[in-house]
Amino acid sequence: MISEEKVKRNGKLFASLDFDIDNSLTADQYYKNNEHQVVGELVIGRFKFPVTIKELEKLEQTCKDARSSLRHMYQLGLMR
Repeated sequence: MISEEKVKRNGKLFASLDFDIDNSLTADQYYKNNEHQVVGELVIGRFKFPVTIKELEKLEQTCKDARSSLRHMYQLGLMR
């Protein structure tokens, strides 16, 4: 259980972000077809999204790019 203080500090979705691995995924499916095979579900709040490895990689890169953009905007004084 994540404390209310942590949720206030980190955002309302913080405690609900998760990833559930597909328990029916076999080693063979993962090895041979992992770019197109659904490997689990991304959980955000009450929503679940089936995702592939490629989608997880894209999501990871998008999040990194978003943080980098925010950091650069701050450093350049472009925020209000």
